[in-house]
Amino acid sequence: MTSSASPKIEMGWLHPVDGDRTFVLQAESKAVGRIRFEDECGARSAAEWNGRRWTFERTGAFRHCIVIRAEGSDTPVAEFTRFLAGGGVASFANGSQYNWVRTHLWSGRWCFRSRQQKSAVCVSQEAGALMQGGRVAVCAGALEREETHVLVLLAWYLRILETFELAESPLVCA
Repeated sequence: MTSSASPKIEMGWLHPVDGDRTFVLQAESKAVGRIRFEDECGARSAAEWNGRRWTFERTGAFRHCIVIRAEGSDTPVAEFTRFLAGGGVASFANGSQYNWVRTHLWSGRWCFRSRQQKSAVCVSQEAGALMQGGRVAVCAGALEREETHVLVLLAWYLRILETFELAESPLVCA
């Protein structure tokens, strides 16, 4: 089990160029990953972590399903299914599953938690103005897990999709 006192690795998402849809993940002032939103609604995006590449493809309108594939492969590495009430579940081809949940009811901080354990998977991300960037915290022991790299990228992808959706939705006034 992971304790809440375990050491964490802090990283940050940067949105370096106005008008560009590429976000860069930095650790210790070095670029270690990136996500490029290929269209404004984020239906297809390319992601990278230390030279490994994936594609994220969103389908569906209200209950999104996001399929993650290794670059050049038709076989999904993972699928994320969104819940109507918020959050969702990431299911990996190896059988691992992680719930995407808020850390607190009104929090802007989200976390992937393992369904097999009560402790957090130690991938969380918190951001203010999302288009300006955000922070990611990963427990040191979690970086060795193959799923963690995809979860860090998926966490930011989901937060940016939420921003796109809010910008597209009409305001309803009473």
